[in-house]
Formats: sequence, structure tokens, C-alpha cells
Amino acid sequence: MNPDSFLREIRMMTALNHPHILKLYGVCTKDNAEMFIITELMANGDLKHYLMNDGGDSILLSDLMRFAVQVSSINF
Repeated sequence: MNPDSFLREIRMMTALNHPHILKLYGVCTKDNAEMFIITELMANGDLKHYLMNDGGDSILLSDLMRFAVQVSSINF
């Protein structure tokens, strides 16, 4: 990716503020080789991992529907 395009995208993502979008605080690099993305804390980890491992057997259909509604309600 073009570095200027990447920086534009990072700026746009840090400006997003929505209750159903993980907040991106910033990105930093180490020796131009490693990149670290700094986000808000996700108490239960990412949704995919949570659904497949931690909550997979105990999650209710109503919870899954709520997740789907939240994901689909995001308007850019």
C-alpha cells in the first residue's frame, strides 16, 4: 500500500466514533519493520474468537441476533 494512502486511512479510522466500532487510537512502527496497532481494550477479545471458543456453546440466539443488528447498523 502507498504510504500516503495508508496514513490517510489511519487518520480516517482514528476519527471514527461509533459504539459498535472498535476505536483505533493510533499506529506506531519499530525500525520501519514492525507495525503496532493501538486500539481500545476488547474485554472478551475479538468477536470471531469469542463465538468460536469462549461463548460458542453458551451463547443464546437472542445474543447472536443482537450482534447481527449491531454490525448491520453501522452507517459510513
